[in-house]
Amino acid sequence: MNSPTLPPALRATAAVARPLLAAASGLVGIAALAYLIGWKETSPYYSAFGAPWVTSLLSPSRLAQSSAWVIWITLIFAFTSIYSIATFNTTHHGMRKWGIITLSVGLAIGAFDAFKPEWLSMQVKALLLSLAAVLFAVSAGLTIAEVIARFKEDGFRWHSYYLWLFYFVVMLTFHWAPARMGEARARLNMLSETTSLPAVRVKDPANTQEWRLLEVLEGHAVLVVLGKSRDLNEFRVIPLSELQSVRSTRKPPA
Repeated sequence: MNSPTLPPALRATAAVARPLLAAASGLVGIAALAYLIGWKETSPYYSAFGAPWVTSLLSPSRLAQSSAWVIWITLIFAFTSIYSIATFNTTHHGMRKWGIITLSVGLAIGAFDAFKPEWLSMQVKALLLSLAAVLFAVSAGLTIAEVIARFKEDGFRWHSYYLWLFYFVVMLTFHWAPARMGEARARLNMLSETTSLPAVRVKDPANTQEWRLLEVLEGHAVLVVLGKSRDLNEFRVIPLSELQSVRSTRKPPA
């Protein structure tokens, strides 16, 4: 019995719609990943200030924007590594070597930071923590390329070893990289000497405190007065209409 054949117009429509649907599903997946990664970065950032409640008030688009650097670094190194594999300039052994090197350096920096060396300035500590976050994202991209290279070299056969590689990719991109970057940003912004939080003036004649703009949430501004420690930070949520001015944090040249 012959199976029914679709009219040519419907077959053409299906052929055109198939890649569009695949692209749309890929974009939805990337948006979901961006949301999760952004949440993992902003949560340590605001928790370091003593205001973890701010993360729950952020919009999904705002959270996704925070994760752009992780996704871009991971994809850039994954695509360039895959191109090197396709042109037979490298194998999965090279991807594994550089992935292990970048991961090891990032872990070493994280372990060094855990000892809280007092002889290093806060700026240097934040820079090292940012470097560790970037190295984690680079290692994730190299690991993705290693999986693809191994899959090709093994005759397109799946192995349980790939699950461990994907586990490391998930840990690197969803936990270590964004969390370290969030902590690094918070360390810099919590110091009055290095903060990039703009100083603001509120419409309150009796106000004598130096408020800084921490976040903008749907027509409201989250302000903070930086204390000597996280426990001494003071917060205030006001409508944007109550802001009188916003001052730049850029210092004039000497």
